[in-house]
Amino acid sequence: MHRFPVTVAIIAAFFACAGCQSTKPSDQRQPPQLASDSSPHTPTYPTTLPSGEPFAVRVLHQTYATGQVKPSEIIRVVARPLLQKFAIDNNLAPTQEELEDFSRAMTRPKSDSDSTQPIIPASLASSVVLSWKTDRELYKKYGGAVVFQQMNPQEPVGAYAAYLRECEARGEFVIADEALHEEFWAYFDGPYRMVVPPEDVDFSKPWMLKMRDARSKKSGAAKAP
Repeated sequence: MHRFPVTVAIIAAFFACAGCQSTKPSDQRQPPQLASDSSPHTPTYPTTLPSGEPFAVRVLHQTYATGQVKPSEIIRVVARPLLQKFAIDNNLAPTQEELEDFSRAMTRPKSDSDSTQPIIPASLASSVVLSWKTDRELYKKYGGAVVFQQMNPQEPVGAYAAYLRECEARGEFVIADEALHEEFWAYFDGPYRMVVPPEDVDFSKPWMLKMRDARSKKSGAAKAP
């Protein structure tokens, strides 16, 4: 089985990644605006493809025919819109203050002046802050295992799994293709590698800032007499 990191930062990057292969849903109609979980209305999801044929995968109002989603794409196709929905339902969009604080912290001096320049572009800053807030709230609500990933040193995979199980139980996604269903849950169900000890889990700030702080502390200690 394949194993694919599914951090929100990576998922969000697919929007702007020109080199990523696109997976187009069979239903090209725009889905209705996502509603909060507190909405009294129960959404009605498609039960077939627009042609009337069975679908292989459905995520919210989008359906995919057999062969449209590769095993290497199934986590992105399913998890991305559902994690987006969690962020929307919980009002996790980065605030201007959060983005300004993050951008201000992630700067470096220009070599030819006293001014500073951002280390990362504003669009990526927004993704990083959104990733952090989403992971923080998922972990706060569900707990579970947290693992180290190269692109996210604290991926709350146990919380992802618990949330996605709830989504599946509510009918927010269906993976009718047995092989894709097995591929999808193989990542989330473990066993997990490089588990972060619970006492070391800390979502108090974005991981990029924590890494910067650690480097600054190490540099300061090295310069101390």
